[in-house]
Amino acid sequence: MEGFSDCLRMEVKEFGIKVVVLEPGMINTGFNAGVRDNFSFESQNGPYKRLVNGYIKAMENNPAPGSSPDVISRTVLKIINSKNPKTRYLVGRGAKMLVAIRRILGDKIFDSIMLASMR
Repeated sequence: MEGFSDCLRMEVKEFGIKVVVLEPGMINTGFNAGVRDNFSFESQNGPYKRLVNGYIKAMENNPAPGSSPDVISRTVLKIINSKNPKTRYLVGRGAKMLVAIRRILGDKIFDSIMLASMR
């Protein structure tokens, strides 16, 4: 999505259209409860069983609270009301840290760390 947004931003700039990427960190949305309550049942015999179960285990072992969803709505309003919005907005708990870690370590190491946390 990020690469697509970057290309789209350049393509439509001459028409006065501004494309912005909003990258949320951990947000308290109920997503984790949905995964815990539904995905494990749905994936019992599926190809993603190991990954889903690892994700559920990681959530249970590290129940880190996220940011309030208000941080997203406030950022969307900020983007809409800005004459010259930034191209990227990193908001919510952990968003800036995760992007920084990925930039420093590279995609392959970052992916390995993320996948290892779900084992």
